[in-house]
Amino acid sequence: MGIQSALERVQEQRGTMGTSDGGVTWEAQASGTLQGLVGVGFVNGRLGWAVGHGGAIAHTSDGGVTWEAQASGTAEGLAGVAFADGDHGWAVGARGTILHTADGGATWKAQASRTDQSLLGVATTDAEHGWAVGHSGTILHTGDGGATWKAQASRTSQILFGVAFADVQHGWAVGYNGTILHTGDGGATWKDQASGTGQSLFGVAFAAVEHAWTVGQGGTILQTSDGGATWRAGASGTVEDLSGVAFVDGEHGWAVGHGGTILQTGNGGVTWKARVNSSRQNLFGVASAEGQDAWAVGFGGTILHTGDGGATWNARVGDSRQNLFGVSLPHGLHGWAVGHGGTILHTGDGGATWEAQASGVDQSLFGVAFIDVAHGWAVGHGGTILQTSDGGATWRARASGTAEGLAGVAFADGQHGLVAGFGGTIMHVADGGATWEARASGTCQVLLGVTLADGRHGWAVGHGGTILHTGDGGATWEAQASGTSQILFGVAFADGESGWAVGNEGTILHTGDGGATWEAQATSTGQILFGVAFADGENGWAVGNEGAILRTSDGGATWQAQASGTAEDLAGIAFADAHHGVTVGFGGTILRTSDGGATWQAQAGGVDLPAIAPESPEVRPRFPAAPRSRASDDEAAIRLLSAAG
Repeated sequence: MGIQSALERVQEQRGTMGTSDGGVTWEAQASGTLQGLVGVGFVNGRLGWAVGHGGAIAHTSDGGVTWEAQASGTAEGLAGVAFADGDHGWAVGARGTILHTADGGATWKAQASRTDQSLLGVATTDAEHGWAVGHSGTILHTGDGGATWKAQASRTSQILFGVAFADVQHGWAVGYNGTILHTGDGGATWKDQASGTGQSLFGVAFAAVEHAWTVGQGGTILQTSDGGATWRAGASGTVEDLSGVAFVDGEHGWAVGHGGTILQTGNGGVTWKARVNSSRQNLFGVASAEGQDAWAVGFGGTILHTGDGGATWNARVGDSRQNLFGVSLPHGLHGWAVGHGGTILHTGDGGATWEAQASGVDQSLFGVAFIDVAHGWAVGHGGTILQTSDGGATWRARASGTAEGLAGVAFADGQHGLVAGFGGTIMHVADGGATWEARASGTCQVLLGVTLADGRHGWAVGHGGTILHTGDGGATWEAQASGTSQILFGVAFADGESGWAVGNEGTILHTGDGGATWEAQATSTGQILFGVAFADGENGWAVGNEGAILRTSDGGATWQAQASGTAEDLAGIAFADAHHGVTVGFGGTILRTSDGGATWQAQAGGVDLPAIAPESPEVRPRFPAAPRSRASDDEAAIRLLSAAG
């Protein structure tokens, strides 16, 4: 497992949460980043930093009321952050990354770690002394503010996830398989301590030289009151993995973890109480500097704050730069966009503003379809199918019966729908989504787009110029001759006869007879086209990489380029009528138009969570690992392993 998986575990939904009443209540705070946040640190009730995927660093100087992004100078995932005071701090991450600041993060500079091992935790006691831990038992130490970092002998090859120092001499490091190491001489020597567990330990915190706590897999909480000579298991009351722990004194502390888990203790860990927050995102780090205030960070840039000691936590998300892959606009005002890491965004004002909705999953979502402002479906990685009947206020997972990635979804009405995906997968439903049945597509090609003109006629497109058609609601499928071998990413029909398919190298195909014949239409672009939408038989749009937008007002007889104002890849497009439309894409890009695309305006999204691929799938990651790299899944969703990708 690498920082990738470590970061995936520490990053599932974007945000930060804080408390100012000891955790009685927690409120979500806008982190200013869409990246999954893995580590957080505060030096007092005002000054704090959070780090995460893609080199993300967010800083607050007002206790988390506002957060600002800081330029890290790296795209490497960052897993840990620690500050000695308001100016001096370190952040560590993938491939031996160590960043240092001496001005509160106004500038960050890389320091030479002399290792390519991913670093997952960092601790400091003053502006000169710091320790970093990571893969293969790596422990690094600096005594000169990071000018030089030297390896310390850990005597273990286990992954170390967390490190904490009570003073310049006494510290602990924790990791895989219940590993606990302790030093009483600043790390000159590290000795193994018996944890009594084989569960991996992800976080460690101290209240004094003798008192420390560590948390990990399966709700594990261990405590020592004799400097680690003995560790005692505590009853956490949860089986969720716990990723972070913090204590403000010897009595009051918090532990956070998977599924938005937040635990609080007021008696030194003798008992723990679960606290409710408004986010179910995986949480990876927690910090408290004084009093009742604490902050937790997690997936998708999540930041939570509590001001009552952790009794209550509430989440809120800010703008998103998460890759977005699909969009549906059933109404001029209401629309939904889906993307990386389970991202679902909703607009109720035609795209002027977007808010995140809780999908309940961390799988990337590639397609979305709504038939009205209440009823919708979203599909994605690992056979994920989600359904809502209240406009996305709640989303319910549906059993798809497949583990294949699902790239497209289409519904003709509230009952009849189709999904298409990897391995030639086609699923059909006739009861609104309660039960899905696999249909024989007759191909093993990856299918990337699907549309349903009515309850009977539908089409699916994909690799190798594949076009499939059904005339009986999806019960049977037959291939249609596309006349191309280019990958086709999107398909749209204005009615049962007129349709278009788009793909690699600016390919646009058109049929006027339900697909009995397909003919290429001339375009002025060689860009990959990922999405297509038609408002009627004449007015249509296609979008693609590097911000490409094409528009036709004559059924595709001619296509003209429109100025998108972005260089980001655009993956999905939807129009409510001939004037009002939305397109979405990479980096959280959302563009909207109210004049048929004559002008496009960038809009702010609502969540972001870039992910990193696990390096060692055999090791259970600090953060939940997907069967394969999410970054790779996203590329597969858009470029679908195409040679052009």
